[in-house]
Order: sequence, then C-alpha cells, then structure tokens
Amino acid sequence: MTRKRLLVGAAVMLVLATAGTLTLFGFGLLSPATDYRPVPPGHQEIVFLAPATSGEAWERLVAAVDVLHQESLKANAGTPRLNVFKQRAFTDLTADVPEVAIWPDGFENAKLWIRWYKLSSGHNTESWISSLTERPTPPLAVIGGDTSHRALRVGEALERHRKDWQAAAPLFFITTATADRYIPNNTPNVSTIDERWPKLIDVYKGRSFRFSFTNSRMAAAVLDFVQSRNELWPALKGKTNLYTLRWDDDSFSADLADRFDEVFLAKFPNGQASDFHIEYSGGDFFQPNPREAFVVGQILPELKEYHKLRQFMLLPADADRARRFLRTVVRRSDPADLKNLIVMTGDSLGFNTIFRDRNVSWNIQDLPVPLVMFSHRNPVSKEVGFDEASASGGTGTEDLLLYRDILETVLLTAYQGQKLTASSDDLIRGLRELCWSNGRVQRMSKNDKTTPLFNPGDGNRSDGTGEHIIVLLPDLGRGVPQATIAVWNLESKPDLPPVWEPLRKLTVTYDAQLPDRPDI
Repeated sequence: MTRKRLLVGAAVMLVLATAGTLTLFGFGLLSPATDYRPVPPGHQEIVFLAPATSGEAWERLVAAVDVLHQESLKANAGTPRLNVFKQRAFTDLTADVPEVAIWPDGFENAKLWIRWYKLSSGHNTESWISSLTERPTPPLAVIGGDTSHRALRVGEALERHRKDWQAAAPLFFITTATADRYIPNNTPNVSTIDERWPKLIDVYKGRSFRFSFTNSRMAAAVLDFVQSRNELWPALKGKTNLYTLRWDDDSFSADLADRFDEVFLAKFPNGQASDFHIEYSGGDFFQPNPREAFVVGQILPELKEYHKLRQFMLLPADADRARRFLRTVVRRSDPADLKNLIVMTGDSLGFNTIFRDRNVSWNIQDLPVPLVMFSHRNPVSKEVGFDEASASGGTGTEDLLLYRDILETVLLTAYQGQKLTASSDDLIRGLRELCWSNGRVQRMSKNDKTTPLFNPGDGNRSDGTGEHIIVLLPDLGRGVPQATIAVWNLESKPDLPPVWEPLRKLTVTYDAQLPDRPDI
C-alpha cells in the first residue's frame, strides 16, 4: 500500500513539474535566448529593439502599420497600395519574435520585415546587436531608444560593432529619447549643458536619426508658447519667477531642467530662476519622499513672497513624482499663493495622464493648477482614430503618429523606383531628401520651400516639424469639477515665422469623489 502511494505521489509530482515547466516556457522564462530570424533573399528587415515588457509600444507600431495600409487603400489612383502581412504580429510565446511585413504593390518578392527583438536579462542590447552581425543581411535600421538611457545603450552597442557587419551597418532611428547631451559615468550634480559632455546623437555618429525633439527644443517650444499667451496671466506684467525642480538620480530630469533654465533666462531677461535639487526619486503614489517634502518646505516661502508675480514651476518628472510633489505644494499652500502659478513640463507627462486616466493620475481636485505640456505629435488626431467618447476613454495618438512618421520615412527611402534598396547607405541619402509638409513626411522637390525633416548637421529632428503644446486649465468654480484641455500646434508656412495655432479644445469632467488616498 505504501509503495502504491509513493508511485501515485511520484506521478502527481511529475505531472505538476511538467505543467510548471510548460507554463514557464510559455512565459519565456525557461526558453533559450531567441535567435534572430533570417531575411529572405531580396527582402530587408527593420529591427524594433525594446524590452520584453513593451507590448503596448509594439501594438502601437502595428497599429501605425494598419493606418498606413488603410490610407493607401483610399489614396488617389496611381499611388501604389500598401500590402501587409500580420499573421505573426502577436505570438503565443513570450520569447518569440513578433513580426509584420509591408510592401507596395509589385514588390511581393521584396518585402520589408519589421521584427521585435525583445530585450531581457537573457538577451540584452549588446547580445542582440552582436548576434545580428553574424547574419549575411544586416537590418536597414534599428528602431529604439524610448528613453535616453536606452538610446545610449543601443547607440554604444551599434558603435562598438560598426565595422562587424557583413554589409553596410544599420541606421539607428531614435524614438522618444530627448536628452541633448549625456554625462559619462553618471557624474552627479553637474550641468548637462556643458559642451565638454558628448551629444547623445553623436554616440553612433552619422548613422543616428532622432524622430522626437530634444530637451532643448521642448524647453524653447514650451517657453515660447507661454510667453506668447497673455491670457494665461490676465493683466500681469513685469518680473517672472521660475522654480526649477530636478531629481538628481534621473538624467532626463537634470538635462531638461538645465535646458529650461538656459532658455528661460534668454527669453525672460528680467526673470529669476531658482533651482531645487531632490537627491532621489523613489516614493509612492501620493506621499512625497522625505527629500521631496523638504524641498516643498523650501519653495513655499518663495511662492508666498512672489504670489503677485507670474510664476512658473518646472516638474521634469514622470506622473507619480510630479503628482505627489505638486499635491504636497497645493495642500501646504494658501490658495492665494498659487493663483499666478503655472506648472510646466516636457514630454514626461503624457496626454493619457491628463485625459484618459485623469480621475486617478491627474485629478484637478488634488492638483488645481494650470499645466503646460509638450507633445512630439498631435495627441487628438481624428485622422488616426482619436475618439474622446470611446469606451476606453480616448487614447492619445501622439505615439501612433510618431511611428507613422518612422514607417513613412522607411517606405519613402527604402523603395526607390522599381527596387527595394540593398543598403542602409542608400537610406541615408534618401533621408537627406525628406521634408515636413502639411503635417506629413514627404520627399522634397527642388522647388519646394519646405523644412527638412532632419537637421543635416547632426540627424536631430528639425524645428517646426510637428511640435504640439497641451494646456490643462482647471475649473473648480462649478457644481461639477471640470477642466479645459487645449491642444496647439506650431504652424510653419513658407516665408512666414512659425506661429502657435489652436488645434482642438476638450472639456472634461471628474468624479465628484476623489479616489482613496492618504491625507498629509
């Protein structure tokens, strides 16, 4: 009887072990590092290099493919239709390589494959780049760099292997990394605008192209906008104060703060900038960390002393940090001290934070202060599906349009005449001939007075090629708390200076009862 029980127990343990192993394989936790996929003769590949947790970013990239496909079906006669293969766009195994293929009519044997090579502990940036150098056909380009830190890692890996490829080395298409310069070895508490520090775009020099705008451009755009909108401060003139927060353990925060200080003093010669350093960024959803609470205590006397003047507060931080810091300022201030305060940031707060997720992520009952944000592209484009009344709450379209820019760039430069390019060097020549016209990436004609898509000197995106500003204006003077969200775009016309044009205005309401949160 005892032997029978042992056999039954062993069988049960074997079944459980097998099920557990299959489960771990399904999640990719026991799978060997996935090898690169082959490129069929005559075809080409674009690599999307992003963490294995970037499922939402990959979905948006695939959605941008769908947008281009649908647009091609509605295009005028004579424009080639775009074909799409999506059977492997979303795979069952976490460690597998999702892929889509796109090609114009007539190029069935010359497809462009877009593949997501997932970054993980078992396959990091260096190992993927090193593995891909072994393949006879290098990628035409690597899409990546959603943060400045990841862009630096990818750029360094590509530079180390620049001469290891079996054909022309791939280009690097930077998505939303915005740092102008980076400080080697993470040297703390030094200015990032010092020209001794290297530029991010030069890490992989001559083969990097940035589709987002830099921190310096974001600072210039935001400050130019607020300087030109007198309605933000009715009847206020004279001195302007800027309170610049920076989290020292976040290179993006430090760089954006430095850029804002530099541009502010140039645009507001009579202004005064005060810097406040926060040593670390860890903390929870509502409560400030001890160093943040200490800095709040430092800034409150200045807000009170200068409450009759125009006041800016720069929060170069993600939603969690910005929310808990500003919430603490509001709760410890007199309302009169904040009446002339405007909070600014770059792209660290997304449109979804203040619109789709507003009741939890940015509720004006906790944060009753005007907010000015930067967006690399239009967050409310009906053209690509924005619907403020949708069941999902209306998801912003800025990332979708940014990926569309990247895909259009590839299609316009990879397919030249009757052939698909065989070299990334050909892509570089094509990129220099692209411009920004009518809100789209297009080929530049000789007689066009249009703005080049990229700065020919370094590969950064040119000014005036898609900048948008988002303004949140709270209104708590009604029975139901509500706010206005206004979106502006920088309109560039030949022979005329660029001007900010209103694009769309949304009125949003908030739940009358705040979500559960601790009081301070």
